[in-house]
Amino acid sequence: MQDPIKKLLHEADQQAGAPQTVASELAQRVLCTSRRRRVRKIGISIVAIGLFSAALMSLYPTTPSKPVVILDNPRGAQKVERELASLQRQIAMHEQLIDRMEAAEQRSVARTRLAWFVRLPTDEDVAERAAGAIVYQADRLVKTADLTAPAVKAYDEVIAHFPQTMAADQARRRKIELDRKES
Repeated sequence: MQDPIKKLLHEADQQAGAPQTVASELAQRVLCTSRRRRVRKIGISIVAIGLFSAALMSLYPTTPSKPVVILDNPRGAQKVERELASLQRQIAMHEQLIDRMEAAEQRSVARTRLAWFVRLPTDEDVAERAAGAIVYQADRLVKTADLTAPAVKAYDEVIAHFPQTMAADQARRRKIELDRKES
């Protein structure tokens, strides 16, 4: 089944000539758009993390540092120990918050990667794209060179080899339009 399809694609390419839009330029545009979106998402995430951190810091205001005085009395030492314990709890809480934020960022990256794998083409997508390419080339034959006979042949091939695709439906419609014009 691959040989007739390959032959049909090759014939359509030869008859239609060079495509108007270069596929590499289109791919480059898609990649640039994808990069921009990714950078935008990362920037928004960084700003959100910064705002979240600033909000948390405002909830736990820091006290101005006081000079450490070594006291001979036990009550002063106990006060310093309580302050030290309080600071250690705040540090532990902030470390936990940072760990949670890092874990959330890693989950976000993992979701993005997973979404990319989900979008991998299936066999149906490949068939749809091949049929769409043939219909596109046949359309170009009609519009640029006014070659209706090869275009009708290409439409028939798409209908025969890819009957369940949207491109086959489009080929049927185009064939009806050509028949109306010739009548």
